[in-house]
Amino acid sequence: MIKRLLLVSLSVLALETFAQSGETTVLWQGEASLSWDESTAPHIPADKSTGIIAGDSIYITVSEISPDEDWPGCNLRSNTEVELCNIGLWDFKNDEMPIKVGAEVPYDAKVVKAFKQGFMAVGGGAVITEIAVKHTGDPSVVLPEGDNVLWFGPAHQISWSEGVEISEDKTKDIALGDNVKITVAKIDADVEWQQIAVNSWNWKEITSIPLWDDVDKTLPLVKSVEVNADNIDMFHEGFRVGGNGWWCTLVEYAKSDPLTGVVEVAVGQSAAVDIYTLQGILVRRSADSAHALDGLPSGLYIVGGKKIYK
Repeated sequence: MIKRLLLVSLSVLALETFAQSGETTVLWQGEASLSWDESTAPHIPADKSTGIIAGDSIYITVSEISPDEDWPGCNLRSNTEVELCNIGLWDFKNDEMPIKVGAEVPYDAKVVKAFKQGFMAVGGGAVITEIAVKHTGDPSVVLPEGDNVLWFGPAHQISWSEGVEISEDKTKDIALGDNVKITVAKIDADVEWQQIAVNSWNWKEITSIPLWDDVDKTLPLVKSVEVNADNIDMFHEGFRVGGNGWWCTLVEYAKSDPLTGVVEVAVGQSAAVDIYTLQGILVRRSADSAHALDGLPSGLYIVGGKKIYK
């Protein structure tokens, strides 16, 4: 008898979908002692995983956890070596076995595609006997694609204790002048002081956007945050979208138009300016603006907060 069903989320979405009724498909059965040797790992071929969609729940049945392993866990990895989920088991060493440990498939087109191409279970310190999928996803949901999508999902309620986290691996290509766009699907009229709060991973404030004047506007609506020299490092380190009294459905970024906002260098005017590439890399600090780009290769730069073409 399985004592516990533990759910470990692949995303920051709410986990209520796991409790919904849905057909379960067993993808693999046997007995495997997890290791990092892919040649001995349980493999799920593409012909069995092709039906997985966003919002489905993948779970493994664990029959044994080694008390001698400091960090037992199971890593679900695609057959193309994309890491899909890392499930820690160290908190359950003393639990009665077997247990089921699950993870929701995120609303991420790349991850869903990787699942469909087949995956394997590697790791250490545990024995598993089954891998299955519970079909709780909505097949009518169309996932946005593109590297500029940072997070997507069904409308997710935002409160001071519940938000959306964007990891640093998704933000590395954000550049100066880009705009981070947040789609507001719903605003709770009965909540006071509705607002979007964008913070760095360590809770430094990037910006706060009031929503209380938007309650009667047609939804969804999009709010933008411009990436500048003051906040680009915080965006690159990963950030949180939170606040109170609203529902989020999409966080993305729009690349700046290289030909928009390009200005000429003002000859004869001198001031100390910092110079960045469009990728946010500091090239020179406190340079004389009259000669700011001397010696640099041709291209677009951010000089004193303005785009300048050399």
